[in-house]
Amino acid sequence: MAYQSLQQTQKMAFQLLSLLVATSSALAVTVNLSNNVPGGTFVVSPSLFSLSIEQDRWTDWVGLNSRNEFFFNTLDNLVRITGEPPRLRIGADSEDHTSFNGALVTPQAAFPPPTTTVPYPEASSVVVGDAYYRTARFLPPSTCD
Repeated sequence: MAYQSLQQTQKMAFQLLSLLVATSSALAVTVNLSNNVPGGTFVVSPSLFSLSIEQDRWTDWVGLNSRNEFFFNTLDNLVRITGEPPRLRIGADSEDHTSFNGALVTPQAAFPPPTTTVPYPEASSVVVGDAYYRTARFLPPSTCD
């Protein structure tokens, strides 16, 4: 059973972001935007931005024993910018492979080995307990209704 830690996930995200920044500076493009809204445009709901997070990675994002400050601040900033919290969907395909054991404190997930075409495979099996669902307390207050 392999489980990627939050620290490993954040390190890879940082490395990917660094690569994107390095690449984007090499491919700089100037874009001019007008402050005027063109006629006939539609008003877009502030809650248009939403996230779907695989159930097997949920605690990597939200935190298990304490909140993930990066994720919390991201959601909180979205609320401040748009005026509405993003909608969160926890589940996706890994939900189909999830079982419940109320006594578990830490989720248990089994992942197939990564490959060059699937570097972050979906868990083949996930077992969660009550503590898994209590992690929602680490979300900004406005994201939980």
